[in-house]
Amino acid sequence: MASMTENSSAAGTARVECPTAKDPYIRMLIVGIVMIGWGLLSGYDALVKKDNSGNRVYSLDNKPSHFLFNLGMFGLLPPAGIVALVWAQRIRRRRLVADEEGLGYVGREKIAWGRLQRLVPRGKGLLDVYYAAADGTQRRLKLDSWMLKNFNDLAKFIEAKAPNVPVGEE
Repeated sequence: MASMTENSSAAGTARVECPTAKDPYIRMLIVGIVMIGWGLLSGYDALVKKDNSGNRVYSLDNKPSHFLFNLGMFGLLPPAGIVALVWAQRIRRRRLVADEEGLGYVGREKIAWGRLQRLVPRGKGLLDVYYAAADGTQRRLKLDSWMLKNFNDLAKFIEAKAPNVPVGEE
């Protein structure tokens, strides 16, 4: 997908949309698939696998620690893998939007440009945005170029929308 920066001359507004990059999603997807696969293989080893003579390879009579380990992995890893797959979908669907109103993830509270307090660059591709929350506390929004597409467009947009916000160290 090309740059998501759009300029609408009719409304006089600008908008930068940053969907999630593919790398975090793919990594979490792989973790979930491996966990489910390992758990099912462990269940097969504990409950089904037989040797050439027809005896179960692992049982409570023969190597109980192996049997219990495999049964435990069968009980723990597939549910954890399902949680990882759900988390991967959550990562995939996140989108950060910056427009005339402010900055924020879709479906969450938007941070108005006037509430920004400080921008702290933390190396290449990392930016912490400190802002005043609705309850008066200071909060931090972490922006990471590895997690977000169009990070450079977003950084330029934030710089243009909040020119008086101090940039510096924590």
